[in-house]
Amino acid sequence: MGEQFATLRYGEPGASYAEGAPVPTELRRLDGGCVTTVCHYRSLSAYTALLTGAGFGAPATDTPAVTGPDRATGPGRAPYMLLSTARPGAGR
Repeated sequence: MGEQFATLRYGEPGASYAEGAPVPTELRRLDGGCVTTVCHYRSLSAYTALLTGAGFGAPATDTPAVTGPDRATGPGRAPYMLLSTARPGAGR
């Protein structure tokens, strides 16, 4: 929450959000301007319930490794999570 990316910030720095709470989201436009909108916080357990309820398998999670000059503390984990899943029998 609150991590500033080049084009996105999801939530306020240091804030915590309850399930379904509005989360301010700032998107930086190519012209340098910003668009502020609101998303709603969903926990991993909520995403899992939504996906399995729709017939998908439980999602696998990954927090990618991050390296590069913009990470002051050196290599670490990304401040976001990737979810992946598939509907049983998909791709046959």
